[in-house]
Amino acid sequence: MSKLLTTITLLCFSIGVAAQENQVWACQEEESGMSLWNQINDSWILTKVREENLLITLPDEPPVYGAISESGSNGTFKLGDEDAYPIRCRTNIDRTLSCLAVNGSQLFYLDTSNGRLGYSSLQGAIMLSDRRSVVHRIYNCTKF
Repeated sequence: MSKLLTTITLLCFSIGVAAQENQVWACQEEESGMSLWNQINDSWILTKVREENLLITLPDEPPVYGAISESGSNGTFKLGDEDAYPIRCRTNIDRTLSCLAVNGSQLFYLDTSNGRLGYSSLQGAIMLSDRRSVVHRIYNCTKF
């Protein structure tokens, strides 16, 4: 019984230590939209997208100003039921945070003072042979 309690205590301690090294934000979607390429009319159509909540894990002290690091990720994001994906984050001059997904096409912009977050996925804007979509989402986030 004491081994079980010791194991539970150590597990809780390790989760607490990991949480202290990162900021975890849970975000509820407020508004979203998508520009979808219409091949028949050769034009963009603005439409709604399915609402998805966001869970984003950021470093407690991301690099300040400068370029977003090319050497690995320092955070993750999880959109809806999808798997978590790595991101690279930095602190901007105005103390907001910018994060770029490692695939380079998804951008997160968070104001930590009020919990507002903007998300955009721009991959579809440049794929001329196979245009997909350009998505934007606005979130209200709470830090855990």
